[in-house]
Amino acid sequence: MTLRFVDVRAPRLDAARVLKTSPAAAKGTPRPRGAGLVARGVPVTPATVGDLVGRGDGLTPYGDDVLCGWLALNRAVGQATPAVDDAVRRALPRTTTLSATLLECALAGDVADAVGAYLRALATPAEPAARAALEAVGHSSGRGLAHGVDLARADLAERVAA
Repeated sequence: MTLRFVDVRAPRLDAARVLKTSPAAAKGTPRPRGAGLVARGVPVTPATVGDLVGRGDGLTPYGDDVLCGWLALNRAVGQATPAVDDAVRRALPRTTTLSATLLECALAGDVADAVGAYLRALATPAEPAARAALEAVGHSSGRGLAHGVDLARADLAERVAA
């Protein structure tokens, strides 16, 4: 048994609570210039994972950050994503070692503090401030993570509506 000093697990959330539209959805999620690889409203599927992993600048490419955010919300609401998980695992060699490690953590349900704080704040008055704090992480990583959470929220809303 491993004891942790810091809880890095995605917080458990009620899916119905987070389905309220993100305040950022109306104005769109900011993306780094030239990142045009993640269109707003395009769902994350096994087929689109290959278009994301390793795409974008930096040690943690923007597409990887988007996937980490998407995985975080799905883990937080207890939504299994086995097909996407398998596609991510197969694509890990296409990204940086650091980013592959962070994707593996996201697959396991582990999140950075700012992501966990944002997930806990979803659909509460604290959401805008938590989102701003998340978006301030790194050069573009925070925006990518928030974009992934937005995409996961849209996916969850579609599943509930169906």
